Amino acid sequence: MCGIFCIKSFNNHKLHFPKYQDILKNQSYRGPDATKFYIDGESIFLGHNRLRIVDLNSNADQPFVSKDKRYVILFNGEIYNHKNLRKKIGSNFLTESDTETILYGYEKYGETIFEMLDGMFAVVIYDTQEDTFVIARDYFGIKPLYYYHDKNYLILSSDIASISKSVQTEIDTDSILEWKTFRSPLPGKTFYKNIHSLKPGTIKLFQKNTKPKTKYFWNLEPSNLCFSELDIIDLLSESISNHLMTDTLPVTLLSGGIDSSIVAIFSGIKQAYSVGFENLNEFFIAEQSAKLLGIDLKKVTINQDEYSSVFEKLIRLKKAPLLVPNEILIHKISSSMPESTKVFLTGEGADELFFGYDQIFSDVNHGIIGNLDQFIQRYRYSETRVTDRFYNYLTKMKENKSMIEFLEDFFIFFHLGVLLDRMDFSSMSASKEARVPFVTKKLFNYMYRRPYSLRGSLNAPKKILRKELLGRGFEHVTNQKKIGFTTFNPNLSRAEGYQTFQEQCEKLL
Repeated sequence: MCGIFCIKSFNNHKLHFPKYQDILKNQSYRGPDATKFYIDGESIFLGHNRLRIVDLNSNADQPFVSKDKRYVILFNGEIYNHKNLRKKIGSNFLTESDTETILYGYEKYGETIFEMLDGMFAVVIYDTQEDTFVIARDYFGIKPLYYYHDKNYLILSSDIASISKSVQTEIDTDSILEWKTFRSPLPGKTFYKNIHSLKPGTIKLFQKNTKPKTKYFWNLEPSNLCFSELDIIDLLSESISNHLMTDTLPVTLLSGGIDSSIVAIFSGIKQAYSVGFENLNEFFIAEQSAKLLGIDLKKVTINQDEYSSVFEKLIRLKKAPLLVPNEILIHKISSSMPESTKVFLTGEGADELFFGYDQIFSDVNHGIIGNLDQFIQRYRYSETRVTDRFYNYLTKMKENKSMIEFLEDFFIFFHLGVLLDRMDFSSMSASKEARVPFVTKKLFNYMYRRPYSLRGSLNAPKKILRKELLGRGFEHVTNQKKIGFTTFNPNLSRAEGYQTFQEQCEKLL
């Protein structure tokens, strides 16, 4: 896990390296264990902040240079199948890190290596011989990667703030409108003009004096396997087990909900954390689960003053609006963990996988929501104008699909991305790595386009997970209505809460 910051200048523009070293250090919250950089002449600066999780030795720090000095790699994420990949690659590895696995996998297989990776990743590979950059981002966009490119500079970073400090940029007003309506800008866009977010499952090649080339290396396709509840539970158990790959001791989040309970059960982790407000929390339910599993549960509370303080801190760090209110709670719970704890598991993705948003899926399934405009009216978070580009994005997504198919795609390719973005930033801002075992190729490939009837119903979503919990004596979880932390004030409606949250963001910017 890390933070990446790279800049390449063109047309004989000389870089001021002390400035970029300072920018890299300002991003060190993403990787406080090692800050290093690679300089080539007067036009290349490649910087990396590392949070040491797999292979704690300094030999695995980055930027990591190939033996022949041709390639330099910067990598943010974790590759859970990297040991198996090493057997195929067959190189004489110098470290135990997955960074080196990707590097020599790229040397042997080229861009095909990205299709072979099972995990979360944002990768930058600089070819010193060809003077080119290849960048890639994982299938769902679990790890962020932003870029700025014009005739003078190519800038790559794990956060927007580092790029905005490097070049002059303007606010993208359409992105602000989209944030107000849908909680996030259009995929690929950011709150700044000309700063882009690399889309999930994408490779981009940057060459001098050439337009960047883009390639999508993964598409979600329906499985041709017969459905079995046992199979999906086995796949889930396997994924959770794979996500325990670390040379540090992982912990897990545990609320009163279904998703975190499943993760706690299958992971076997014995240290869990739960967060809430003093008078609004799920501690009682989480305590019952912890007792059943023999887990040591740490309850973390946040009061009004802390909430405001963390809110201000995150806005200042991000230099952009937060996406959802519970970023503040995630940061609070992450920062409450000891420094030696670097990895925690969480349940993001289960709702998208098993249609956990029961009301809207039920309404689409029963024809109450029957077209795009009705969907927008139901989903939107404010009455702000829908931008033309976002409406076109939704229209294209809806083409040749039923409403339930469109809804599945929207929640996978847009809604989930918002949740993953907020999870990455709010955890990494406290120097912690959040892992999301529900969000894997295998699980989504297996469940994609499975009928609504297999996944849930109104007031009883995620029936497969519910059944698994009931079989293990977790009725206290399946019978509990989930609490949504929209703002510090529990008396506000969803729309009122989000409007208040956005107003607070705008005041702090």
